[in-house]
Amino acid sequence: MNDRKGFFVRRSRAVVSFAVGIILTCAGSAWAADCTIKQPEPGLDAPAESQWGGATVAADDRQKIDDLFSRYAWALDQRDADRFENLFTGAGSYEVCTGEGNIQIYIAPKAVIKMTLQQQFDETKDVFQPRHVVINTLLRSRKDHGKTFLDSKSTMAVTVQRAEGDRVLPEPDYTADVRATLDKDKDTGVWRFATVTVYADTPEFEPMGR
Repeated sequence: MNDRKGFFVRRSRAVVSFAVGIILTCAGSAWAADCTIKQPEPGLDAPAESQWGGATVAADDRQKIDDLFSRYAWALDQRDADRFENLFTGAGSYEVCTGEGNIQIYIAPKAVIKMTLQQQFDETKDVFQPRHVVINTLLRSRKDHGKTFLDSKSTMAVTVQRAEGDRVLPEPDYTADVRATLDKDKDTGVWRFATVTVYADTPEFEPMGR
C-alpha cells in the first residue's frame, strides 16, 4: 500500500504544478489555498424543500439525475475526458479537496476540465483500473437570483485494481463526500452539473482523475 501512495504523492505534486499553470492562464485567480466551504446544513425549522432529501422532483427528472451521477462514475472509470466534460454546464466547475481541507485542484471552465483530466488519465491508464460507486444521494431545492437549482450530496467510494504487482484484486483507494449543484436546461430538459466539489477523506494525496 505504501508504494502505491508514494507513487500518487509524487504524481500529485507534478499534476498540481501542471494545473496551476493552466488555471492561471485560462481562469484568472481560480487557484486558492482553502476548499470551498461545504453547503451548510439547514436548521430543523427550515422549509421542507431546503432540507436534504426534501426536494420535490418529478420521477423522470430524478431518473435523469441518477443517470447523471452514473455517467460521472463511468466517465472516470473509462477515462473518458470528453464525456466527463459534457456532464457540466458551460460555466461549470470541478473542485477536488483533501481531507485536510486544502484545494488540490480547482478547474474552470469546461475546456480546462477536459485538458487536465486527459493528462491524468494518460498517466494512469497502464497503472490501475478505478471503479467509482456514488450512493446515498440527497437533493434539496435552492433559489439563486430567481432561478431554482438543486443541490446534492452523495457518498463516493473508489477502488483500484493494479495492472501489475502481487495485488491483483481490487483494493480500497479513497472515500469522499461529493457536493454538487445541478442545473436543468429549460430547452432540452438535460440535467448537468453547475458545480462539483469532491471532499476526499484522505489527506495524503490528490484523487483528481481517479
